[in-house]
Amino acid sequence: MAVLRMQRNGQSIAPVGDVPGWVFCALQSGRLALDAEASSGTAVAKRPVSLLEDARGRRIPNAGLSSALEFLARRSGDSVEWQVFPRISELPVPAASARVRHPAVVEFVRTHECGQIVRPTNIRPEELIRDLSAAYPDQRLVVLGRHTRQLQRVASSLREAGISAETSHRFREDRAPQVACVLPMKAAELDFATSDLVILLDTFACSHEHMQLALSQVDARFRLFGLTKSDRRPAPMESDVAFSVFGPDLVEICGPNRIRRETFLAQIETPPPANDLPQSDAAFARRCYWTHPRRNRQILQLAKTLVDPQTASAEWMGDVARFRDGHSRRRLRVAILVDRPHHAVQLSEKLPGWPVDISDNAIRRECGSSRNRIKRLRKSEQPFSDRIVVRDMAHKISHARFDVVIWAGGGPSLDAIPTSWLSVPFDEQHSPLLIVDFEDHHNRDALRLSRRRFSAGLERDFYSVDIVRRQGRLAKFLATRVSGEVE
Repeated sequence: MAVLRMQRNGQSIAPVGDVPGWVFCALQSGRLALDAEASSGTAVAKRPVSLLEDARGRRIPNAGLSSALEFLARRSGDSVEWQVFPRISELPVPAASARVRHPAVVEFVRTHECGQIVRPTNIRPEELIRDLSAAYPDQRLVVLGRHTRQLQRVASSLREAGISAETSHRFREDRAPQVACVLPMKAAELDFATSDLVILLDTFACSHEHMQLALSQVDARFRLFGLTKSDRRPAPMESDVAFSVFGPDLVEICGPNRIRRETFLAQIETPPPANDLPQSDAAFARRCYWTHPRRNRQILQLAKTLVDPQTASAEWMGDVARFRDGHSRRRLRVAILVDRPHHAVQLSEKLPGWPVDISDNAIRRECGSSRNRIKRLRKSEQPFSDRIVVRDMAHKISHARFDVVIWAGGGPSLDAIPTSWLSVPFDEQHSPLLIVDFEDHHNRDALRLSRRRFSAGLERDFYSVDIVRRQGRLAKFLATRVSGEVE
């Protein structure tokens, strides 16, 4: 067994002495560059670039790779020995009197040395920084951004809240503000390395050269976090560099005192129908999803098994059974999400007592007999938490507290599940959600859509049962490394 010796200084890590060959091969990204070997014209190729060391020998902020190194070493039968200097700043437990709107963020920065803070677009960065300033009033906080106007807006908002905050052009030698809002090139004017907490207004700005220089300060002791807008779609190289800086840890806030819950995804294999499917779109959807007898029987059996702890799980339920067994101490709350009223009617006839949530517009679009059947189902609503929800009503059931959502429709994504269903109050953060989907083998088109749904789930950090988000993000990062000779 080999021992990989690593040194950490501030937010930079580097190997000490000889290292196994897998280290640099496994931790690299791909950068697009002109291909000098092209025989004619202009060609672009992806060149491997090391995330662990700079090609010019400079320090780079890459402490986020620590967890990846530990994982790779264990997989290779090796171990990692760390030399850390100086120790990263410790944050105290916030006073009970500290009034904050986002306690998850306050707790996250106290328990992690680096990571991402994902925010919805309606929550401004200054709101989160105000919370951190209120929770840790005796700690020095530095806000880094690439645009002066944005930094001025943050500082102004903090001052209006009674917090000492200045931008670089207003610093006074006789008084240091609690919060300094600076450009990366101005960080050297501060005693930056002794700060306790550094926040990047944009996580992916860490890939820019001036930001890299600022974050790689020698003997730095600060904790480092980046703010990420939830709708941001970074380029692959940006994403790789961000991972190397901040690592796999993140917290996603969804509103005041609400965070994104741990979400798992299980796909159940559905056998093909006895006859070949017609090829028209309407007939395809009808036969594949709404009236497929074996698929509907699976949905019904899943629903009944999940809500009744006394019912034995079938072998084909796989991860669903494991999720239920792991939460056997309480009754699970289940929602069946469908994309058409007709499908809701079919399922509800076999699930008496389950209310159907459907909009008036959807009812008006139905023909007379179906319309009357749906109205009767709505009137038979019982005070149960389990229900059948038609897609157009899902977003109106705000902050639903389902433990399992069975997606009974099809399509290329899982966007029918509203984001509000994926969030919980901070004090209920250990309440995971299971999304059950189907791997449809009706024909090649159905299977292709099923696989696209699974891939879309991975993009939203929905992983298999028992794989928590941190593990899933780490595995996804390592699975997409570029092979080849590093520049």
